[in-house]
Amino acid sequence: MAFFSYRLHKKKDLKGQQQVYARKRHSFDMSRLLGDPFGITTLTLSILAWIIAIVGGICYIYIGGSSSSDEGFPKFTWWGLGYQIFLIFIYILLYCYDLLDHYRTFICSTTAISFVYNTNSTTNLIYSSGKTKAATSAGCIILSIINFCWLLYFGSDNSSPLNRYIDSFSLDGQRPSNIVSEYLQDRRLANIKRQQRQQAQLDRIQTLQKSMIEQAQSTGFAQTNQQSAGSRQYISNLNETSEPPKSEALSNQFHNPIDVAAPSTSKLTNNQKQNNATQPSQSISNPRTSILTYSDTQEEANYPYKAVAIYEYIADESDPYEISFEEGEVMRVSDIEGRWWSCLKGNGERGIVPSNYVKLLDE
Repeated sequence: MAFFSYRLHKKKDLKGQQQVYARKRHSFDMSRLLGDPFGITTLTLSILAWIIAIVGGICYIYIGGSSSSDEGFPKFTWWGLGYQIFLIFIYILLYCYDLLDHYRTFICSTTAISFVYNTNSTTNLIYSSGKTKAATSAGCIILSIINFCWLLYFGSDNSSPLNRYIDSFSLDGQRPSNIVSEYLQDRRLANIKRQQRQQAQLDRIQTLQKSMIEQAQSTGFAQTNQQSAGSRQYISNLNETSEPPKSEALSNQFHNPIDVAAPSTSKLTNNQKQNNATQPSQSISNPRTSILTYSDTQEEANYPYKAVAIYEYIADESDPYEISFEEGEVMRVSDIEGRWWSCLKGNGERGIVPSNYVKLLDE
């Protein structure tokens, strides 16, 4: 049996920024609970404390409570213990289906109600006489402490120092934070916009360069056509006259391509110089180099570590934060805690990668 959860995230496409839903499959896996020391410890202690409390209450009914001065066993304690075991069962299912982050509000609210039941039961039982009531009050005290720990843990974000420290002992590593996920998502969208701006600027530069080349070619063709027309006119004049021109002058004028092309070349050079003086954006290499160099330097400062991919990894299409990489690819890393690391690839793509697929390099 499996469940699906949907997460709303932003996506950049050709039509602009859109909000779409990413689906994630949740299947039952007991190893999620067994691999979490905090979860298995608190749930085990809560079950033991519940058994102590319920056995104490049953023993009071069948063994104790014979004296006339006895006030009896509090009735709301039974309801509190039944409510507590129901919550323990729900928490086990949430752990095994990996749905804790989706039901944090539910966990905090129901745990707060159970905390009130257990503390009230402790107040009524701890001052009563009898060993059975003392055992029940001891179980309620342990349950109250565990409920308080659950409120502190599930009421905090996964990026808080306490949660990060507790999750560091888990086999699955630290849990993803909603705050950090939104931050990474915004950073990724900003990176996409930055790349689009750079690409647009490069396209403008290439278009300008192409127009300059076409303008230069058209200017050269016009000069060549003009000189060709002059040559044909001169030949027609020669045919009309009886005296032929001197062979050296005719040879130098028509058979020397350098002399013919010289005015066009010099004029084209002057036009290019004039365009370069009036249009500073024609220096194509400098803007591109300065933009990319400044961007790369700023990004490397935020990613102080280097890591190399020891395996190939293909990102999950439903997760907007993961990125794909090839075996042997070198990336920069900003955070090396947990099972997912924030990385920067050589092409400027940023996202999270599994830490067991990469290896840190000694710089």
